[in-house]
Amino acid sequence: MRGGVLVLGNLVFDILVRPVEALRWNATVWVEALEESLGGNGSNTAYTAGKLGVPVRLMACAGRDTAGEFALRKLAEAGVDTSLVRRTDAPTAATVAVVNAAGARALLHRPGASREAFAEPPDLGADATRGCAWFHLANAYALPQVRRNAAEILRRARQAGLETSIDTGWDSRGEWMQVLEPCLPHCDLLFVNEDEARRLGGTPDAEESARLFLRLGARNVVVKLGAAGCAAFGEAGEFHAPAFPVEVVDTTGAGDAFAGGFLAALARGLSFSAAARVANAAGALSVSRLGSVAGLRGWSETVAWVASFGRKALHHGDAAIVGPTVHCGQRGADMERMHTTATVKGQVLIPAALRRKYGIRKGTRIAISEEEGRIILEPITAEYIHRLRGCAEGTGAMEELMAERKWERERDC
Repeated sequence: MRGGVLVLGNLVFDILVRPVEALRWNATVWVEALEESLGGNGSNTAYTAGKLGVPVRLMACAGRDTAGEFALRKLAEAGVDTSLVRRTDAPTAATVAVVNAAGARALLHRPGASREAFAEPPDLGADATRGCAWFHLANAYALPQVRRNAAEILRRARQAGLETSIDTGWDSRGEWMQVLEPCLPHCDLLFVNEDEARRLGGTPDAEESARLFLRLGARNVVVKLGAAGCAAFGEAGEFHAPAFPVEVVDTTGAGDAFAGGFLAALARGLSFSAAARVANAAGALSVSRLGSVAGLRGWSETVAWVASFGRKALHHGDAAIVGPTVHCGQRGADMERMHTTATVKGQVLIPAALRRKYGIRKGTRIAISEEEGRIILEPITAEYIHRLRGCAEGTGAMEELMAERKWERERDC
């Protein structure tokens, strides 16, 4: 485990109603389900990471009411540290989610305690960040006070030695880039869904928006594509990860579950592409039940669920086929960056900075993995490719081939 996740965001009490196809004034609409649930971008993200077995601490604001108590109990069930959740006399933020038969929803939101949360940037000293390697800002647009100091919060998180991420959310005020742009130079990973990317980038092309965010300072951008999975851009490479086919019940909180799953996988030391698979799985499990977190599972159960689709196993140091030839082993942060490079069309894109640093040239393909402190590189010949293509996906054939023909170089060469 690389370290825990510190999440700052809103805490919300949700009431979910399903199915509702239309609301008619002065009439009664009968529904099949009316349930209470944990909600809020901060709470949902923290709950997901905690459910996946990662140490997580939530910074939020809740009322001294039954709704606040309900939310804190749910978070505790997932192992979330709520010692930094401030209690206030204002009512806990609450949302009524009206969900149709297809899983789409309309939200009626009362900000409540969220209006006064984080009027000043929070203390990110040793007590707040202890045990954490990552700081995540879950939807600055949902916290009125955070809109004006989000960039300063992220700067302080970086200063405290944490990697940083932002999940954008929908801006009901329409301030969009006015809030986000100052944050991007302090952002290691930006999560944004397709609609948000278009609004923020001012273009109908989400990919073009992602590249704008990179130019403005974000190191990596992950665009959430719903039923199409996700696409990643930036230093970790460019790739698309397909979604898992599930019957959609309720999409409330799916984006938060995605972000929580992605961060949990990175905290566990998985590669960027593996983290995308975990994130897609968490999002799919979330939409399979009514409520943001009801469908989520623990780490082992999630890995088994992914495997049931015949997808590649999720483990640290995933073996992968890569394009360039590597002339020297990597260590420390460089080795970690090598293993967080992303796969696209069966190849790994190694960051340009690492290619220059280690004299990597494009040419012979290699397979790369790490085992007991060694970087393992295997030249991929025509025979190797032929044999690999003849193996069924998800059978472990890659690992078997890697074991057959290893070319080892000491990590410290």
